[in-house]
Amino acid sequence: MNHTQWFAQLKQGLVDKLLLFHGQEEYVKESALQQLKNALVSDAIDFNYQAFDSSDGKLDPQAIIAACETLPFMASRRLVVVRDSGWLRGKEEAPDMAAYLPNVPSTTCLLFYERGDADKRKKLYKAIQTNGTDVVFDILDPPERVRWLTREVGRAGKTIHPQAAQQLSERTASMTELAGRLEQVVAHAGDMINVVDVDALVPATLEDNVFHMVEQMSQGQHAQALASLRMLVQGGKEIIPLIATIARQYRQLSLAKGYMEKNTPVQKWASALGIPSFVAERMTRTLPRVKAETLHEAVQCCLEADLSIKTGRMRDTVALEWLVLKIISL
Repeated sequence: MNHTQWFAQLKQGLVDKLLLFHGQEEYVKESALQQLKNALVSDAIDFNYQAFDSSDGKLDPQAIIAACETLPFMASRRLVVVRDSGWLRGKEEAPDMAAYLPNVPSTTCLLFYERGDADKRKKLYKAIQTNGTDVVFDILDPPERVRWLTREVGRAGKTIHPQAAQQLSERTASMTELAGRLEQVVAHAGDMINVVDVDALVPATLEDNVFHMVEQMSQGQHAQALASLRMLVQGGKEIIPLIATIARQYRQLSLAKGYMEKNTPVQKWASALGIPSFVAERMTRTLPRVKAETLHEAVQCCLEADLSIKTGRMRDTVALEWLVLKIISL
């Protein structure tokens, strides 16, 4: 089950007695835990909530089982959370814990909470799948991030222009960073949050600006690409780091092109390249318009421009403009 399906069930008051939260989207996962606590034990949390964390030392299955068997106090259910047990990743097993799972009482919700992905080969994972609900928190794709932004702004009593939501999403890497930036924007902007507010409070990074310029070049918007370049230079960006960023963008695009030609899933190659999935999604919109040979040649041009500056054959500004014109001509 994905997190969207689980949230829908939670709204209906449907909570299984045995749950596993795992996956790469840590912010949404933590939010899900908080909502689960609010739904089950908010009125008597001191009595009906118990957490076990492997960071406090090796976990004792019998202590967890005892917590599950304890009756709730002035409530219908208890919530027992086991964080990063070590039994769902790595070599350690917990046969006693796995054997107990079919017997979790209906008065308890037992949640195994894992940072990252659980190992589906583990005996405990298979026992959870058989007896409970496995909830996967995958990294949100760009449309999901924008929908989340829009909902959160609405909860704050404000509205956000779709373009502003898109821009804010693209300028933040993780959901944790996005949530922090959104809080800042909501606090300082008016009732309608627009692109001007996002620009003022969340300025574009060098990588954002360079990727935008690369997109313009791939779309044949050569005049706009040159204008973007001049804005970067006039904005005080140093030439050699700028060329290095352009090279990194084209190198990532070249590698991504190779993965796409092999029909590798986007999330898999995004992880391999160490880039957020929403950046990978942006790449998928650019890559069909560019040949693999062009991307490879663009990387070589970046290396040549860098060498020309360092050997004194070209001034840095001349080399940078030559680089962009050369890539445009490929």
